[in-house]
Amino acid sequence: PGAPTVIESIKKALYKIEKSKTQKEHDMRKQLDKAKADKAQLEAQLRKEMGHTSLRKAELARELEAAKKDMKVSQDSLTKQLDAIAAMKAEMTGKLNNSTKEKEELTKHLGFLSKSRQELARTLDNEMELVEKDRDALQQIVRERK
Repeated sequence: PGAPTVIESIKKALYKIEKSKTQKEHDMRKQLDKAKADKAQLEAQLRKEMGHTSLRKAELARELEAAKKDMKVSQDSLTKQLDAIAAMKAEMTGKLNNSTKEKEELTKHLGFLSKSRQELARTLDNEMELVEKDRDALQQIVRERK
């Protein structure tokens, strides 16, 4: 007589246990699905960020290469300018040295000319004195004859 109620009670207990197991499994499956979805979302976000990072890295690499090329062009230009300036400096130094030598030669020549002029002036003065003496002597002779 009490056996069917015990059996029913055991069945109910087994049903409740099965139901709670099923509920736990269902909850765990929900959590697993949510974790999988979160993982998939995070992986997608990570891939997206990695894609952006990769693009940015490629862009920065291109900018770096362009900057290196620009720097090389600038360095080459500056090297050429420095070479041109050095050549101009050497040329100007040569011209300055030549001008200095020419100035020294002209100064020396001018000194000779100045000495020659002074000698000519003295010689001319001496000749003038002699001519004046001769003139005075001739005038004296002319007066005496008169």
